[in-house]
Amino acid sequence: MPTNYTDDQSAYVEMHGGLAPTFDDTVRLGAGGTLYWEETWYPVAGIGDVVFADAAGALNVQKTDAGVQVGFYPVGYIHGNLTLTVAGAAVSTQPINLRPAQPFQQTIALPPDLPDRGMVTVQILDNEGRPVFQFQQEMALR
Repeated sequence: MPTNYTDDQSAYVEMHGGLAPTFDDTVRLGAGGTLYWEETWYPVAGIGDVVFADAAGALNVQKTDAGVQVGFYPVGYIHGNLTLTVAGAAVSTQPINLRPAQPFQQTIALPPDLPDRGMVTVQILDNEGRPVFQFQQEMALR
């Protein structure tokens, strides 16, 4: 049971990395052989679930009764604008100054005239207008 691994019986997650696809698999290194791989690990605390991650950060985006909850945990400093587009309409654009110790977490209200389902896009541009992060997914809006 996962709660057996924590002092306060909270949830437990163990990340897996390396060349083997699972904990049970092994990768053998022969005599004189070399192996190489890259991994990027970073914290995601404070944004809820993670639905997407890339080299810029990790994203949570969920429909709630109050609107769309957006959580973004950056891996570095990001100064620019975050735009939430829903069903083809930009519903929020706001300036952001993020750093790993200060992720973005906000519930953004939606207009009442949305379809039942639609494309939701989260885009982050830096102060020069260059794309830093983008995620797009169709989701239930009602």
